[in-house]
Amino acid sequence: MNGLARCSKKMIMSACAVLLFVSLTGDARAQAEDSPYEIGLRFVVLNARGEPTNDMLGGGLYGRYRLNDRWLIGAAVDSVSGDFERPYLLVGLASPMEIDATDDSLLISVWAEREYGNPARKSRWFWGAGLGFTSPDVNDVTGPVTGGGTFDLTTDAGSETIVMLNGGFRTRIGRRFSFEVSVRADQHFADWKMTDRMSGMTGTIDDYTVVGLNVGGAIRF
Repeated sequence: MNGLARCSKKMIMSACAVLLFVSLTGDARAQAEDSPYEIGLRFVVLNARGEPTNDMLGGGLYGRYRLNDRWLIGAAVDSVSGDFERPYLLVGLASPMEIDATDDSLLISVWAEREYGNPARKSRWFWGAGLGFTSPDVNDVTGPVTGGGTFDLTTDAGSETIVMLNGGFRTRIGRRFSFEVSVRADQHFADWKMTDRMSGMTGTIDDYTVVGLNVGGAIRF
């Protein structure tokens, strides 16, 4: 298990502990029912249509601050992981085997959000826009080359800036809990460089688009 995975698990376990503490102390802090702060956990499913990856799964911690009845600001830290599909093809090599690399990312994001509908209703629609930052960690892969020989591929994914849009539906459960589902579209500004250390052949991946789904639950505190 790499360092990113260990860090992500600790982050999620810590978030669960915070949510449990807030929930158990809720009756003693009734004033939090009107608090502008909320914190939650979410599950994330993403897809980049094969370049550099197809499905990416993960999740993380998110929070919001309510400015008024319609506008909020939010931030999140998500850990996502997927397969870098057949990276040797991008440097001009072929292999008799289908070999993928692993792409792990810790994604930090901030956004502004607009809610619609009567604030007194339990359910409201929303949309948001923001920025994200990540530095993907891609493992090295080796394997056979069609016609003979082997490849030994390393990837430098650098850092990425992400422009993010999302929209969805949120409903309150009781006085302090909420559940939400939203779709998202992320434009990654990237500059990946792949190098085969055996042949010296190189390849690149430029900007790419990711679409996906967020499912989360939060509590005011």
